[in-house]
Amino acid sequence: MRSTVAIASGLWSLARTLISTGHAPGEVSGPIGILLFARDSGALGIAYFLQFIGVLSVNLAVLNFLPIPALDGGRVLFLVIEKIKGRKISPRIEDAAHTVGFIALVLLMLLITYRDIIKI
Repeated sequence: MRSTVAIASGLWSLARTLISTGHAPGEVSGPIGILLFARDSGALGIAYFLQFIGVLSVNLAVLNFLPIPALDGGRVLFLVIEKIKGRKISPRIEDAAHTVGFIALVLLMLLITYRDIIKI
């Protein structure tokens, strides 16, 4: 539970930094950085590797539940809005929001992957 709270707190701090400065801290890694870290933790032993996999899983779960369109948390956000409004949101509006969210996430992933490649 403490790990989940720490990860959520770290993600909140990351979001604030991104919004206030427009730059991601150097500690942010994408798929390549995660692969390299997994390799390094595996070299230390199975216990470290399993701990890394556990932290990664919790991190992905917390990220997926953020209220960003295209993620599960975005869908929950739309359900909450529908509950408050008392009627369904137009499928066109919801589809557009999820499309924009998906495109933004892909662009962010590409940017972070590019940064990972530069660090190698």
